[in-house]
Amino acid sequence: MTRFSRRAALTGLLAAGATGRAQAADWPDKAVTWLVPYPAGGGSDTFAPPVAAAMADRLGEAMVIDNRSGAGGTIGTAVAARAPADGYTLLLGDTGLTYAPIIYPKAGFNFARDFAPISALARLPYVLVINPARRVV
Repeated sequence: MTRFSRRAALTGLLAAGATGRAQAADWPDKAVTWLVPYPAGGGSDTFAPPVAAAMADRLGEAMVIDNRSGAGGTIGTAVAARAPADGYTLLLGDTGLTYAPIIYPKAGFNFARDFAPISALARLPYVLVINPARRVV
């Protein structure tokens, strides 16, 4: 089993990052579209405006938020899957979209084939709460 030191791993990450920045130095040179496959004002949509605004300030290009809701997020996700793979269409997805093709066999996308992850924006706990005094029959 090959072991890597922290220094070797850090050097590799820095080299990969420097190479990526050199290749994408002119990105973005036009507006970037954020596809949010949920309704405006919903839980996932609360992350898009502040993050997009910060990116627009830092990168100097407009970030356009496009809400395409419906079918549990699969409509907007399918639109993102058909967009050109040029870095100008970003999908703000959540864990529900990973199992959506099981529920919707004709969803129109395959995460392993159609998407490349960029970053995690947030980790949100899901909680199931019941009232033990109330009996459900």
